Amino acid sequence: MKAWLFAEGHARQSSFPDMIVFNRKLATGMIESNAHEAIRAAERDYPDYTWEMVKVPGSNVFVVEGTKKNK
Repeated sequence: MKAWLFAEGHARQSSFPDMIVFNRKLATGMIESNAHEAIRAAERDYPDYTWEMVKVPGSNVFVVEGTKKNK
């Protein structure tokens, strides 16, 4: 199952994830440095997922996408 990060105050300097969403359209676009930071937070807060940055086509932002780990 795929999941994406949603960060409430994404205009902040730091974009830590507030929650995961299951619709890519709801994911927060982030600059690369914030996406790296968000991945570190997501790995801590949502360890059941493997997290990666995915570039949004036609833009300079990324979304952070998670794939549910098999147990």
